[in-house]
Amino acid sequence: MRKISLLILILLSSFFSKAQYTLTDKDIEEYEVQVQQMVLYLEETLNFIGDPSVPANEKDIIFKDSYNKVFRDEEVQVEDDLDDNRGIAINKDVQAYLKDVDFFFDNVTFNFDIQSITPQINDLGETFFKVSMIRTIAGKNITGDTVNNSKNRYLEINLDPYKKELKIVSLYTTKPNKNEELRNWWNSMDKSWKEYLGHDYYIFDTISISRVGQILDNGFTLIDDTITANIAPIYETLKLITKTTDIDISNNQDITNLNPLTELTDLYSLNCSNTKIADISPIRNLNEIKSLNISNTNVTDISNLKYANIIQNFEANNTSISDISIIAFYKDLTNLSISNTNINDITPIAGCNNLTSLNLSHTKIDNLGALRKLDKLHNLNIGGTNVSDIEPLSSLINLHFLNIDSTNVSDLSPLSNLSKLNEINCSNTKVASLDALNNMMYLNKIYCDNSLVTKEVADAYRKNKSNVLVINETRALELWWEELPSFWKTLLSSQNNTSIKPTKEELHSIINMRSLKLNDIIQDIEPISRLTNLENLDMSNSMIDDLTPLYALHNLKSLNLQNTKISDLTPLANNNELRVINIEGSKVTSLQALHESKNLTKILADNTDITNEEVYELRKKQRQVTVIYQTETLRLWWGNLTSSWKDIFNNHIRCNLNPTSEQLQAIIDLEEIEIDHSLTIQTLEPLTQLMFLKKLIANNNQIQDLSPLEDKVYLEVLSLSGNPIDNLAPLRNLKALKEINLENTTISDLVFLSDLKNVKVLNITGTYVKNLKPLAEFNALEDLTIVNTGVRSLVHIENLPSLKHLKVYKTKIKSKHIELLKTKRPELNVVYY
Repeated sequence: MRKISLLILILLSSFFSKAQYTLTDKDIEEYEVQVQQMVLYLEETLNFIGDPSVPANEKDIIFKDSYNKVFRDEEVQVEDDLDDNRGIAINKDVQAYLKDVDFFFDNVTFNFDIQSITPQINDLGETFFKVSMIRTIAGKNITGDTVNNSKNRYLEINLDPYKKELKIVSLYTTKPNKNEELRNWWNSMDKSWKEYLGHDYYIFDTISISRVGQILDNGFTLIDDTITANIAPIYETLKLITKTTDIDISNNQDITNLNPLTELTDLYSLNCSNTKIADISPIRNLNEIKSLNISNTNVTDISNLKYANIIQNFEANNTSISDISIIAFYKDLTNLSISNTNINDITPIAGCNNLTSLNLSHTKIDNLGALRKLDKLHNLNIGGTNVSDIEPLSSLINLHFLNIDSTNVSDLSPLSNLSKLNEINCSNTKVASLDALNNMMYLNKIYCDNSLVTKEVADAYRKNKSNVLVINETRALELWWEELPSFWKTLLSSQNNTSIKPTKEELHSIINMRSLKLNDIIQDIEPISRLTNLENLDMSNSMIDDLTPLYALHNLKSLNLQNTKISDLTPLANNNELRVINIEGSKVTSLQALHESKNLTKILADNTDITNEEVYELRKKQRQVTVIYQTETLRLWWGNLTSSWKDIFNNHIRCNLNPTSEQLQAIIDLEEIEIDHSLTIQTLEPLTQLMFLKKLIANNNQIQDLSPLEDKVYLEVLSLSGNPIDNLAPLRNLKALKEINLENTTISDLVFLSDLKNVKVLNITGTYVKNLKPLAEFNALEDLTIVNTGVRSLVHIENLPSLKHLKVYKTKIKSKHIELLKTKRPELNVVYY
């Protein structure tokens, strides 16, 4: 197949090199030959995928890259013909279709018998070729059944005579109808899925689409009625739904399958934990998914996800999976949690070099050899396994948290050089000595309850390391409870559904609480320091003014400090799990403590004294964080915008008529703005709020003043062609700029660009510039266009080392100087006439 494919591509390339723009009968004949070669290439590609002897990683190259040698792009639709029993036509993106060839068959061959090739003209007057062929599939499917069938299939192949390209744009049995596909998708969907996907979408302003039972030809049915209406708005709404990127159906007991997700090709995150889901094959072709949680489901097999290999977060706790071979393909994986599963072989993890968090607790593993080179690991939990030897962990120099509770480990010496270790749990083990932990300057907690560590050993360690909390006797926990104030006992026991006089088991349950809501009489939160597994803490409207006891809560993910007296977030500085924090109405003025919080995604900070500078410094460190802190200011800003600017921002962020605080902040956090020239603007003033703007395209408008851009230090791409700009002074300090387009502006002097040494592309066509001296030190410049200018000399740029492309026609430069330059710089592509 590789030889045939290479030959076909060579033939295509050689043909295109001599193709002409104007199509003659002879051209059409030659193109038809190329179409035949393209069909053969497609046939061989499908047979390559259908060959069980071909390694998965080689097939993955086709799925990700090679397919685009013959297909226009990843959105090309292919009507599914792999299931001969399917009654309804279903179209798939080309990558999904190719993956399903591998999924549905143990082995299969395709044969395309071309019946006709006819050139046709589309609605735009462009030529395309329609191929009529008989497709034959022969092989065995995944259930072992023999497959042998033929059917008529059609290919549509677009021709671009200017680019000299033939590209497949459609493959079908029946002509694709997107609306019909959407209707079939919705009509076949379970009610529970309709309620989930449709609850935030309305048609005709007042009808939630979740109430639509069936879409008809001229209307739709509700739960208790049939409505005759124009159904176009329904299709528009369904298209919006298919663009959903985040699905969280956790704890939803009504949803039992993932079938509707096949259409959500932009899905980024899926959480179906604690549901009745058993089959995850419907998501096998979702190429964008990066976070997947199937914990506490009925899933037993994850092999269908072998090509979902950009996943970064994967959780499958409390499932019956026993094979994680596919994890070997997940090179971007940072978090893997497969606690309480049937896994006994973790060899596939060995190459996941980006892993930072790994939970293997209560699995059937007994060997850690596969972890030896995973030196980015931060958290590791192997509690409840049969592991006895932790020597492979000796090289995990970035390990912070280690849980070996209830294992056969007896020797901690392999950990002696893990200087960054913060916490270790070796309870219920045969560990007797803590000497290996003596030189760990960041260690603050050791759990060694019910181990061979004696009271004397623990006391000796505490004496030498007074800052380390050593927990080795349950009695200590009981004493802690006895000393608690009564209102704390009531609070903890009520929220954990335990008695006010807890048993040993209940006491451990309390300290393993995941969520806690404090009442408004609490003034001291010292007891919380024991709740090290706490993930969600709500202290809103309490009298708390000090967070020091939270220093040890490394698992805290959500923290609500709304309307408290808290002013200092320093105790949160080492919390790497924090996702969301609410400091609205608090006295916090600094976000410095959160600069290293890499998992932080949202800070709610309205009605505080947080400044722009504080937010700016935080987002320089953690660009993923959204800080909502100036809602009232932004509402006023939005209210003062012209309709054109509102339309511009709406084109980038879908907003309500009155944007929410999150939508407003999302606008302010935009990094790219492209302004359609049909939206007339005279000023860039509304961009003053966009501190992290990296790309601005505003061609053919009425912009004169660039001063709103003078603080856009992250700006890399700037295109302002066709604007009456004559002063570049505001750009003088924008050192990140790499591409500048000032074509057909009124500038005459480049002096203010002289310090922008990172510029790679510069276009000053049709300007009044005469002197290129300011570019003399542009050593990164690769592409310079000075067409139709008054430039007379290239002496200042002719020796720039990176220059590759130079367009200089319609200038004052003499031809003999151009010839000298070509002789001096033969590698330089000079366009001059």
